[in-house]
Amino acid sequence: MKLYVIKNNGALYPANEEAEEYFKRIKQGVVISCEMRRPRNYKNHLRYFKLLQIVLENQEIFTTIEQLKEAIKLMVGHVDYTRVLNKSTNEWELVEIPKSISFASMPELEFQDYFSKSIDAIIKYIIPGMDKDDLLNEVLRFS
Repeated sequence: MKLYVIKNNGALYPANEEAEEYFKRIKQGVVISCEMRRPRNYKNHLRYFKLLQIVLENQEIFTTIEQLKEAIKLMVGHVDYTRVLNKSTNEWELVEIPKSISFASMPELEFQDYFSKSIDAIIKYIIPGMDKDDLLNEVLRFS
């Protein structure tokens, strides 16, 4: 299980609801083993999902955050490639597969670049005419 914690006053505290629920189930005095590493900026990750929520509510193309997120990955080129068989032509075709943006798979600098490209794709393809600064201000208002 992977949990996120925050160091405060020399102690580690749950960083999100999932970690908090897990901590509640651990009895006092129990020793647990964990591997520690510093993930990318958690607040930026939350901002990205706030961005997706705002966009989802202001467009009519996508019905879920997951659909929107995968489409953005394709639009900005955050993809791997694989070959699949086209059964109508019986030929192999190269297709794009969206890559993960999870904490474990994407360092902070790469995520910042991805976030910036996502904003550009949103205002160009999903909500044309949306002002970039207005969108960013709306996202930052909730962080």
